[in-house]
Amino acid sequence: MTISSEQAHRPWSMFFGWLLVGALWMTGIASILSIGILILALAGVATWFMSRRPESRLGMPALIAVGGMPFFLLARLNRNTQGTVLQGSNGGPVTGFVRTNPWPWVTVGVLFFVASVVVFLVMTRRRA
Repeated sequence: MTISSEQAHRPWSMFFGWLLVGALWMTGIASILSIGILILALAGVATWFMSRRPESRLGMPALIAVGGMPFFLLARLNRNTQGTVLQGSNGGPVTGFVRTNPWPWVTVGVLFFVASVVVFLVMTRRRA
């Protein structure tokens, strides 16, 4: 199958389509113990739908950006404080955990996204 000129001029739709599919897979895996099974089924259908189209290979670099999602989640979890945080209740045990600076995690997530866009632009530039 060949890619028509109209399909070749709209590769960004394929990029965002694969970005959505990857986000569905990551969300389904992250929530596997609750609603994840339903989300994984939806992700499987979306993957089948996207992979049927011959021009969909143009958007596959978006899956690189999905690799940055866990880093954004870590940054979100560490947003309020840095250092050791101690929590206790009235007369109960004191528990502690360490929170890190969120900006290195944001940087790694952004690097994944930028890398996916660069690979996408190189692939579409080569085809044009």
